[in-house]
Amino acid sequence: MQKYLKKPVLLCGISILIVVLPLIPTMLAVFIGKLFGCVVNEGGGIPCVVLGLDVGNMLSFMGAMFWISLFILPLSILGLLIGIPWLIFNLITKGNV
Repeated sequence: MQKYLKKPVLLCGISILIVVLPLIPTMLAVFIGKLFGCVVNEGGGIPCVVLGLDVGNMLSFMGAMFWISLFILPLSILGLLIGIPWLIFNLITKGNV
């Protein structure tokens, strides 16, 4: 990758990554809840026994992680609104487009 493309691509990648990463525990909590027949919500821990352990509170916490994505989304959109034009500008001025 050309040196002039690294920073805008990195900015766009990080902007997407910071929104997607908190969704992984949420999806995992929903998967575990459905697998073991438990109710998962962000309102509070509902008893859920998995392999002899009550993981209801943990699943509730993991299920609420999507709120972090919602709060970070505007920052991520700002990063993309800066990174994509920066990338296009660098491609036009320094690339062979």
